[in-house]
Amino acid sequence: MQQKVALAMFAILLLSNIGASASANENVLHPNIVRAMDNADSNTEIEFIVQYRPQLTEQHLQTAEGIGIEVISTFEFIDGFFGKATASQIRDLSRQDDIFWIEHNSQMEYYMQDTTRVINAVETWQTVIIDENEEVIADQANQHTYIDGTGVAAVIIDTGVDAGHPDFDYDEGKTVSYKFDRATRTWIEAENSDTSSGHGTHCAGTVGGNGDASAGSKKGVAPGATLVGMGVGDIAFIDNAVEAFQWVYDNSRPDANPLNIRVTSNSWGSSGSEYDPSNAISQAVFNLQYDNNVVSVFAAGNSGGDGSDLQTNPYSNIPLVIGVAALEHDGSGIAGFSSRGDMTKPQTWPDIGAPGVEIWATAPRATLIDIIQRPTDDSLYYMTIS
Repeated sequence: MQQKVALAMFAILLLSNIGASASANENVLHPNIVRAMDNADSNTEIEFIVQYRPQLTEQHLQTAEGIGIEVISTFEFIDGFFGKATASQIRDLSRQDDIFWIEHNSQMEYYMQDTTRVINAVETWQTVIIDENEEVIADQANQHTYIDGTGVAAVIIDTGVDAGHPDFDYDEGKTVSYKFDRATRTWIEAENSDTSSGHGTHCAGTVGGNGDASAGSKKGVAPGATLVGMGVGDIAFIDNAVEAFQWVYDNSRPDANPLNIRVTSNSWGSSGSEYDPSNAISQAVFNLQYDNNVVSVFAAGNSGGDGSDLQTNPYSNIPLVIGVAALEHDGSGIAGFSSRGDMTKPQTWPDIGAPGVEIWATAPRATLIDIIQRPTDDSLYYMTIS
């Protein structure tokens, strides 16, 4: 009888040890990957991004592949990779040496929703400001010395850019346009990399369209700047965005930055959480700023809110990022759709507000936004969007 009890106790201990060995190291798992793992069945593959410290090595990749993980793309500048695996395999990976952080490859949203003198935008930009009815309400374009972005390149990480628009002077090199090919994990140059959404084209025109098709009245705020459109797709995931930041990082090194890239514009993200310094996007903008002196600007988000809870895009709250809220056209305050942070947490407030309602900018050809706006905006080359 005692022998049977001893054998039973041994079996219980053995099973408990097996269970313990299969548990994950939750210290390196973002809550979003934990939720994805909990909701997945045993055979479902989950896309994720993992980072290592102090650096990613070939041995780390071999170990991951030995576990059964598919390594899809490596991110050298944040010492990590984008991969696909089952929940069980991700748990195994979390227990390996040198793991810094694992997060789910979540889908993001582009911020486009339904120019004001109060924030001195007219005086700062010293350009033409027009209302939603195309009436000029301020024109200082020729009255002051105007900093117009000449000599600087701005990268628009978005759905792409229809660089064939007259305001982009693609043939003259003012605009460079790339589209990410997810199948080959490469960037392909294309005059029109914004073929179905249109979001990125409007954003690019707001930043640096030269206004050629409107005699200058609808130019962007930095019409002399070189624009680099990075089309990460109509449906944006974290891995696509990190690929774009990797390209910017590689092409803005202090000793190899022929375009003089100095800023990235990002009108996309998620909402409802504080920023996490360990996330891939956080690490990407940290490295881009500290190593290459390139600042990143993010939209605060379109989740609105009354300040009683947190609705802000977490990427806009990264400390060295400039987070921008949308203001009403008449200067009466923040736009109803614009995220504004939690009033009890100053670190979640937008850094600045800028015109964000009924903005005239470049219209993309034959895209979803073009189809929606065309009945109301009777202009071949421009449209108003908030």
